Amino acid sequence: MKNLINQIILEGPDLSGKTTLYENIHNMTQYRWNIQDRSSLSMLVYAKLYGRDEFPHVEALNAELNNLNNFMILLLPDWKVISKRFSKRGDPIQNLSSLKKLYNIFSEAADEFEHLPNVYVLRKEVDDFILKEVIS
Repeated sequence: MKNLINQIILEGPDLSGKTTLYENIHNMTQYRWNIQDRSSLSMLVYAKLYGRDEFPHVEALNAELNNLNNFMILLLPDWKVISKRFSKRGDPIQNLSSLKKLYNIFSEAADEFEHLPNVYVLRKEVDDFILKEVIS
């Protein structure tokens, strides 16, 4: 039996393909899903990066993941993909060093959460991804 999806949550470091995936899901499903671009996992990752209080974000993330009607897709393509995108278009907030730190923190989160039934870690580029595998 499949759980009904309340919302799809897209997570991952900057330049990982979240916007592309967001658009692809909406185009494929005619806006069937409520898609959230970033959530409490990003809040936690940025709290770790900048040395902020992590506790409220851990609590929010646990509540989000414990709701099996939420489906999280964590985008984590190879670091080379992200660094190449950064070289081509840059980022208004990150530099290559901070982006690598973010990538590493998201990678740790992926290792921690990918065993959950409502978390899918996408470790390749969105363009190579067969979307139906996840949202069907």
